[in-house]
Amino acid sequence: MKRSLVVIVFLILLLPSILAVEVTIKDEFKIGETFFAKFSGNFIDPPLRQNVEFYRVTGGRHTQIPTEHDVVKINGEYYVWAILLENKDNYTIEVKNVRYRIGALELTDDIITKFSVNEEQASFQINPGAVSAISNFDISMQNMLNRRIDINIVTSTIFGDTASFLFFSPIVKTGNTAMLDLISGEEKDVRFRVDGITSPTTREIEISSENTVYVVPAYIFRDIPEPPEEPPEEPPETCVDTGCTSPQICNQNTGQCVDPIDLCANAGCTELQTCNEATGECIDPIDLCANAGCTELQTCNEATGECIDPIDLCANAGCTELQTCNEATGECIDPTGLCDQIICEDIQVCDETSGLCVDPISLCDQIICEDIQVCDETSGLCVDPISLCDQIICEDIQVCDETSGLCVDPELPPIKPEIKYRFNIEKINITMGTDASETKVIYIENYGKDDIENISISLSGILEEYLDMSIKNISKLKANESRKIDLYFNSESRGKDIEGQISANINGKDYEYIPVFFNIVRGYVPTGGGGPDSVCYRCDSDELCDTNLDLNGCCHGLCEGKDNGEKPASNTGKIIGWVIIGVIVLFLLWFFKFKYSGTERKKVDLLRPRSRYNQN
Repeated sequence: MKRSLVVIVFLILLLPSILAVEVTIKDEFKIGETFFAKFSGNFIDPPLRQNVEFYRVTGGRHTQIPTEHDVVKINGEYYVWAILLENKDNYTIEVKNVRYRIGALELTDDIITKFSVNEEQASFQINPGAVSAISNFDISMQNMLNRRIDINIVTSTIFGDTASFLFFSPIVKTGNTAMLDLISGEEKDVRFRVDGITSPTTREIEISSENTVYVVPAYIFRDIPEPPEEPPEEPPETCVDTGCTSPQICNQNTGQCVDPIDLCANAGCTELQTCNEATGECIDPIDLCANAGCTELQTCNEATGECIDPIDLCANAGCTELQTCNEATGECIDPTGLCDQIICEDIQVCDETSGLCVDPISLCDQIICEDIQVCDETSGLCVDPISLCDQIICEDIQVCDETSGLCVDPELPPIKPEIKYRFNIEKINITMGTDASETKVIYIENYGKDDIENISISLSGILEEYLDMSIKNISKLKANESRKIDLYFNSESRGKDIEGQISANINGKDYEYIPVFFNIVRGYVPTGGGGPDSVCYRCDSDELCDTNLDLNGCCHGLCEGKDNGEKPASNTGKIIGWVIIGVIVLFLLWFFKFKYSGTERKKVDLLRPRSRYNQN
């Protein structure tokens, strides 16, 4: 018994925390699908757009991602919609610093909910995903597939006015259902008109196509009061204290006493008015034709107000082809024969209605020939066209012009310039301490044969808050030319992991990207001499760096191709050779100096006779 009581008390204490904030969200979303979640609870402060953040969860790391999102309150519940990055991964939505009540307790906490994006492609995307409006509103719809799709729109009323939404063309509407079609990549703004809604109304708008269905909550605040009914005007009291004697009665219009036999004798009605014999009142004539709605050809019967079709006297007149009918009398009239005495010249003919000579009507005016045949003006028959090029043989690459029969040079398609450009590095990894700044250098190079014009360079989403560039537009980049770009990184006062990219495009096409991984670490001290936070680019085997390599073998300049495909000969071998030669020369000098330095040379007197004892 005591154990059961403890369990009941525990459930009573636990139940308010379970029911404090309820989040309704799908576990998985498709690539390109609009994110949607509903938050219900006893909120003290309403969740605002700036309280909502989205994070990518990869390998245990939470990285904030840029999104277009909003929060809409409808009937005490909060709806969050967002346009996510088109990447398959695990994510969380976090509503920061939410104040809410659990019973009598007041709590402040972060609401964190997990979800994922799978590899399936959504058929289309909408923006926004929830609506609160007081007048007409738009929902943007974009086709995310590579083919045409049909989108169905069905509305249902939760409470309030049941009048249907109205749409502009090309929306096809039947009852509460509407439809439109989108070609691949096309985006249209669908305007929902609320003209017929006169009171606060909550609706669900189901928008679907193929594998994607959205249910958009919409609250329309309309309060148009109905005009009050005006009370009928009471006739003036003209018959008070008139002193009429029986059987006389008082005329309500004039206040005069009249005999009951002829109440209209002194009614004073105008010529157009009529008098009511029972009351003696003057009545204005009723114009029955004022609102009869007759067409221009119809006439209105003043007595009945009916629309009468005009009588066609010529319908059954029985006139011949040459006769004409008089519309006023229905009589058939013989032709006047204006051409009896007329002689026209050449090929002109006489017009029977006017008696004038006119050019003949072309026999081909009403003829429609099939395929490439043409109409012969002399016979009115469809014949094959005579080609001016049937017997013409042109030289080389010239072709025959069908309109003139002359040989002309063919029109060559315009030569499209070669677009070959790139950044000199594949990615950027940089780690910085808090409240610090650092400058990095990258290059964008044109390695094609043609000049490139109108290159735009931009940063993605949240990266713009921490990074600036020295160049954002390049009007012209010549062939084999490189342009230096300084990157200015600035960190904030707290640690954070940021992902983004630097992108370049040419008139919205031919995109090139560099992923950027920017880590802000509290207390981080750079070691210098290159490291994990340095921009490192190693040249290929057939390239040389135009500056000295750092300790990590990274090139911080430009990698240039080797001349003739070979590495220039080094001077080290020459230096070693000259050193060896010098050593040999020094050795020979030393050898001869010390070999003969202790030997004294004898002096020889050439005039002295040699002794026989010293002949040697």
